[in-house]
Amino acid sequence: MAKAPRMYRSRNRILLSRIFAVLLLLIFLFTNSPDLLRFPTIIILGLAGLLLASLGAFGRIWSSVYIAGRKTHELVDQGPYSITRNPLYFFSLLGAVGLGLASCNPVVLILLLAAFMVYYPGVISREEEKLRAKHGDPFEDYLTRVPRILPRLSLFRQPKEITVYPVPVTKAFGDAVWFIGGFIAIRILVWLHAFGFLPVLELPLF
Repeated sequence: MAKAPRMYRSRNRILLSRIFAVLLLLIFLFTNSPDLLRFPTIIILGLAGLLLASLGAFGRIWSSVYIAGRKTHELVDQGPYSITRNPLYFFSLLGAVGLGLASCNPVVLILLLAAFMVYYPGVISREEEKLRAKHGDPFEDYLTRVPRILPRLSLFRQPKEITVYPVPVTKAFGDAVWFIGGFIAIRILVWLHAFGFLPVLELPLF
Protein backbone atom coordinates (compact mmCIF):
# COMPACT_ATOMS: atom_id res chain seq x y z
CA MET A 1 0.00 0.00 0.00
CA ALA A 2 2.85 2.38 0.70
CA LYS A 3 3.97 2.20 -2.90
CA ALA A 4 0.55 2.87 -4.42
CA PRO A 5 0.46 6.67 -4.01
CA ARG A 6 3.79 7.03 -5.85
CA MET A 7 2.22 6.10 -9.16
CA TYR A 8 -0.03 9.13 -8.87
CA ARG A 9 2.79 11.63 -8.55
CA SER A 10 3.23 13.98 -11.48
CA ARG A 11 6.55 12.57 -12.72
CA ASN A 12 5.38 8.96 -12.57
CA ARG A 13 2.07 9.96 -14.13
CA ILE A 14 3.86 11.40 -17.16
CA LEU A 15 6.01 8.27 -17.54
CA LEU A 16 3.03 5.94 -17.30
CA SER A 17 1.11 8.08 -19.78
CA ARG A 18 3.95 7.88 -22.30
CA ILE A 19 4.27 4.10 -21.95
CA PHE A 20 0.52 3.71 -22.39
CA ALA A 21 0.55 6.03 -25.42
CA VAL A 22 3.24 3.95 -27.13
CA LEU A 23 1.35 0.70 -26.51
CA LEU A 24 -1.88 2.27 -27.74
CA LEU A 25 -0.15 3.53 -30.88
CA LEU A 26 1.16 0.06 -31.68
CA ILE A 27 -2.33 -1.40 -31.26
CA PHE A 28 -3.82 1.33 -33.40
CA LEU A 29 -1.25 0.93 -36.16
CA PHE A 30 -1.77 -2.79 -36.63
CA THR A 31 -5.45 -3.37 -35.90
CA ASN A 32 -8.67 -1.97 -37.31
CA SER A 33 -12.37 -2.68 -37.70
CA PRO A 34 -13.24 -2.62 -41.43
CA ASP A 35 -16.93 -1.94 -40.79
CA LEU A 36 -16.04 1.35 -39.06
CA LEU A 37 -13.83 2.45 -41.97
CA ARG A 38 -16.70 2.55 -44.45
CA PHE A 39 -18.61 5.61 -45.55
CA PRO A 40 -20.51 7.29 -43.86
CA THR A 41 -19.39 5.76 -40.54
CA ILE A 42 -15.79 6.91 -40.96
CA ILE A 43 -17.00 10.51 -41.49
CA ILE A 44 -19.50 10.48 -38.61
CA LEU A 45 -16.95 9.10 -36.14
CA GLY A 46 -14.41 11.66 -37.33
CA LEU A 47 -16.80 14.57 -36.81
CA ALA A 48 -17.91 13.29 -33.40
CA GLY A 49 -14.28 12.82 -32.42
CA LEU A 50 -13.37 16.32 -33.56
CA LEU A 51 -16.21 17.83 -31.54
CA LEU A 52 -15.25 16.02 -28.33
CA ALA A 53 -11.50 16.57 -28.80
CA SER A 54 -12.15 20.30 -29.32
CA LEU A 55 -14.38 20.47 -26.24
CA GLY A 56 -11.67 18.69 -24.28
CA ALA A 57 -8.97 21.08 -25.45
CA PHE A 58 -10.91 24.31 -24.93
CA GLY A 59 -12.43 23.05 -21.69
CA ARG A 60 -8.98 22.43 -20.26
CA ILE A 61 -7.90 25.95 -21.26
CA TRP A 62 -11.06 27.40 -19.65
CA SER A 63 -10.41 25.43 -16.45
CA SER A 64 -6.76 26.48 -16.39
CA VAL A 65 -7.70 30.17 -16.53
CA TYR A 66 -9.39 29.66 -13.14
CA ILE A 67 -6.93 27.29 -11.47
CA ALA A 68 -3.48 28.10 -12.91
CA GLY A 69 -1.30 29.93 -10.43
CA ARG A 70 -3.67 29.45 -7.49
CA LYS A 71 -4.17 25.69 -7.19
CA THR A 72 -1.88 25.19 -4.21
CA HIS A 73 -3.08 28.07 -2.01
CA GLU A 74 -6.73 28.83 -2.91
CA LEU A 75 -9.91 26.78 -2.92
CA VAL A 76 -11.21 27.50 -6.42
CA ASP A 77 -14.98 26.96 -6.62
CA GLN A 78 -16.17 29.19 -9.45
CA GLY A 79 -16.35 28.91 -13.21
CA PRO A 80 -15.90 25.28 -14.28
CA TYR A 81 -15.04 24.43 -10.66
CA SER A 82 -18.55 25.41 -9.59
CA ILE A 83 -20.13 22.58 -11.60
CA THR A 84 -17.53 19.82 -11.14
CA ARG A 85 -14.64 19.45 -8.72
CA ASN A 86 -12.37 18.10 -11.45
CA PRO A 87 -13.07 19.92 -14.71
CA LEU A 88 -9.55 19.30 -16.03
CA TYR A 89 -10.08 15.55 -15.76
CA PHE A 90 -13.64 15.77 -17.07
CA PHE A 91 -12.50 17.63 -20.19
CA SER A 92 -9.56 15.24 -20.55
CA LEU A 93 -12.09 12.40 -20.54
CA LEU A 94 -14.11 14.12 -23.27
CA GLY A 95 -10.95 14.58 -25.31
CA ALA A 96 -9.93 10.95 -24.83
CA VAL A 97 -13.35 9.72 -25.92
CA GLY A 98 -13.11 12.01 -28.94
CA LEU A 99 -9.76 10.56 -29.94
CA GLY A 100 -11.09 7.04 -29.40
CA LEU A 101 -14.07 7.70 -31.67
CA ALA A 102 -11.89 9.39 -34.28
CA SER A 103 -9.67 6.29 -34.38
CA CYS A 104 -12.56 4.16 -35.70
CA ASN A 105 -11.05 1.42 -33.56
CA PRO A 106 -13.17 -0.05 -30.72
CA VAL A 107 -10.11 -1.47 -28.93
CA VAL A 108 -8.47 1.97 -28.78
CA LEU A 109 -11.66 3.54 -27.42
CA ILE A 110 -12.17 0.82 -24.80
CA LEU A 111 -8.54 0.99 -23.64
CA LEU A 112 -8.69 4.79 -23.32
CA LEU A 113 -11.83 4.57 -21.21
CA ALA A 114 -10.44 1.71 -19.13
CA ALA A 115 -7.19 3.56 -18.45
CA PHE A 116 -9.10 6.62 -17.29
CA MET A 117 -11.47 4.65 -15.06
CA VAL A 118 -8.67 2.61 -13.48
CA TYR A 119 -6.07 5.32 -12.99
CA TYR A 120 -7.67 8.71 -12.43
CA PRO A 121 -9.90 7.91 -9.42
CA GLY A 122 -6.68 7.32 -7.49
CA VAL A 123 -5.17 10.58 -8.74
CA ILE A 124 -8.31 12.48 -7.74
CA SER A 125 -8.42 10.87 -4.29
CA ARG A 126 -4.79 11.82 -3.65
CA GLU A 127 -5.46 15.42 -4.66
CA GLU A 128 -8.58 15.56 -2.49
CA GLU A 129 -6.58 14.49 0.55
CA LYS A 130 -4.17 17.37 -0.04
CA LEU A 131 -7.00 19.87 -0.41
CA ARG A 132 -8.76 18.52 2.69
CA ALA A 133 -5.59 18.98 4.73
CA LYS A 134 -5.05 22.46 3.27
CA HIS A 135 -8.56 23.94 3.44
CA GLY A 136 -10.42 21.91 6.05
CA ASP A 137 -14.13 22.67 6.52
CA PRO A 138 -14.55 24.88 3.40
CA PHE A 139 -13.34 21.96 1.29
CA GLU A 140 -15.67 19.53 3.08
CA ASP A 141 -18.56 21.85 2.24
CA TYR A 142 -17.36 21.97 -1.37
CA LEU A 143 -17.35 18.16 -1.46
CA THR A 144 -20.99 18.03 -0.43
CA ARG A 145 -22.13 20.66 -2.96
CA VAL A 146 -20.27 19.89 -6.16
CA PRO A 147 -20.07 16.53 -8.00
CA ARG A 148 -16.72 14.85 -8.40
CA ILE A 149 -16.64 14.45 -12.19
CA LEU A 150 -19.90 14.81 -14.12
CA PRO A 151 -20.91 18.50 -14.20
CA ARG A 152 -24.11 19.81 -12.64
CA LEU A 153 -24.83 22.86 -14.79
CA SER A 154 -27.41 24.32 -12.40
CA LEU A 155 -24.58 25.09 -9.95
CA PHE A 156 -22.67 27.32 -12.37
CA ARG A 157 -21.46 30.66 -11.08
CA GLN A 158 -18.57 32.90 -12.01
CA PRO A 159 -16.98 36.08 -10.66
CA LYS A 160 -17.09 39.44 -12.39
CA GLU A 161 -13.33 39.26 -12.86
CA ILE A 162 -10.37 37.01 -12.09
CA THR A 163 -6.61 37.39 -12.12
CA VAL A 164 -4.98 35.40 -14.92
CA TYR A 165 -1.41 34.13 -14.60
CA PRO A 166 0.00 34.06 -18.17
CA VAL A 167 2.83 31.54 -17.73
CA PRO A 168 0.80 28.56 -16.41
CA VAL A 169 -2.15 29.37 -18.67
CA THR A 170 0.15 29.45 -21.71
CA LYS A 171 1.52 26.05 -20.68
CA ALA A 172 -2.02 24.75 -20.30
CA PHE A 173 -2.84 26.04 -23.78
CA GLY A 174 0.14 24.11 -25.17
CA ASP A 175 -0.99 20.95 -23.37
CA ALA A 176 -4.54 21.29 -24.67
CA VAL A 177 -3.38 21.69 -28.26
CA TRP A 178 -2.17 18.08 -28.09
CA PHE A 179 -5.81 16.97 -28.36
CA ILE A 180 -6.13 18.69 -31.72
CA GLY A 181 -2.72 17.51 -32.87
CA GLY A 182 -3.60 14.00 -31.75
CA PHE A 183 -6.85 14.14 -33.66
CA ILE A 184 -5.05 15.17 -36.88
CA ALA A 185 -2.47 12.40 -36.52
CA ILE A 186 -5.13 9.80 -35.76
CA ARG A 187 -7.25 10.75 -38.75
CA ILE A 188 -4.26 10.52 -41.08
CA LEU A 189 -3.66 6.97 -39.86
CA VAL A 190 -7.37 6.16 -40.12
CA TRP A 191 -7.41 7.10 -43.79
CA LEU A 192 -4.21 5.12 -44.36
CA HIS A 193 -6.05 2.13 -42.88
CA ALA A 194 -9.13 2.85 -44.98
CA PHE A 195 -7.13 2.84 -48.22
CA GLY A 196 -5.13 -0.24 -47.23
CA PHE A 197 -1.72 1.40 -46.85
CA LEU A 198 -1.07 -0.10 -43.40
CA PRO A 199 -0.82 -3.84 -42.59
CA VAL A 200 -3.50 -4.80 -40.07
CA LEU A 201 -5.03 -7.55 -38.00
CA GLU A 202 -8.72 -7.02 -38.64
CA LEU A 203 -11.04 -6.82 -35.63
CA PRO A 204 -14.66 -7.93 -35.53
CA LEU A 205 -17.11 -5.10 -34.98
CA PHE A 206 -18.61 -5.24 -31.50
